Amino acid sequence: MPKAALRTGRPTNPAPDTALRSTPSPRAAERPAPTVESAALVKHILHGIREKKGFDIAILAVGKLKNMVTDYFVICSGNTDRQTQAIADSIQDEVQLAVGEKPWHVEGQQHGEWILLDYVNVVVHLFVPKARGYYGLEELWGDAETVRYAD
Repeated sequence: MPKAALRTGRPTNPAPDTALRSTPSPRAAERPAPTVESAALVKHILHGIREKKGFDIAILAVGKLKNMVTDYFVICSGNTDRQTQAIADSIQDEVQLAVGEKPWHVEGQQHGEWILLDYVNVVVHLFVPKARGYYGLEELWGDAETVRYAD
């Protein structure tokens, strides 16, 4: 801890010109430009989810929120990790067949409790119910306009 912080009991602030400067994430700089319209992509993602009986589907329009790098979050649940893995495979197959796109990035497909498929302008989150409740993305992004689909 700096000496000034020890004397005052408060941490010292960085120089004003660097305190508010934000540097973009290196991954953000790597993001490719979207090649498929967001609404069309969401339509094909929903078809892939329904093919494997995904449920509790929510679409969050996060694109208008400050500092967002995507247009939509599509969130859904599967009863088990195997079902979420099957839903992820179904989405990838449907989008690949319909518009020739592969996800730019995939996370969690090995474990299946929370799978993320990043299509740049649409990010898909697939959860088992316990993980979905724990992470609470809908509450975290509560300012986003949300559309829910009946099972």
